[in-house]
Amino acid sequence: MAEYDIGYMREHCIDVYFKYYGKAFHVLTYGTIIPLLLNDVDRNRELQHQVSIDIDQGMNALTVQIEQNYVSAVISDSRQASGDLALYAGLQPVEETVVQLFKPVAELGFYSYDCIKELGDGKGLYRLVAYPIGNTHPRVYNDLPDFFNINVVDRDEERGLITTFEM
Repeated sequence: MAEYDIGYMREHCIDVYFKYYGKAFHVLTYGTIIPLLLNDVDRNRELQHQVSIDIDQGMNALTVQIEQNYVSAVISDSRQASGDLALYAGLQPVEETVVQLFKPVAELGFYSYDCIKELGDGKGLYRLVAYPIGNTHPRVYNDLPDFFNINVVDRDEERGLITTFEM
């Protein structure tokens, strides 16, 4: 099993996919350290490839919810050049740009999260951006590893969602 090295992880924004209690999760790492169980270059590239093909083919275009407050905060923070959301610093994103990074993955059945802050130990703080809604039948990805080592920071109990977590 080939692993991403620390330097590569720190310099790249990597899409990582896993299952958390049966739900498919997608995270955009933005320079954080990928946990050892998920740090498999070959498996991750294969999943990225499968997801990309499915997005291009419009597979299982499920109805999704976009966390509009998050998108607005990204745009506002970027315009203020706060630096807290480094992925977008200086890019002056518009809503469409932010949404296109996460919506297509959510349409496949993933709960899609963005790294909003790098923590001192290389871990990241992740915020929900887009997720499938309704009685959905998401695309099944057999190679998704089960991963339970996240620290839930905030939940929306009413909607049954993890809105923020550390990993």
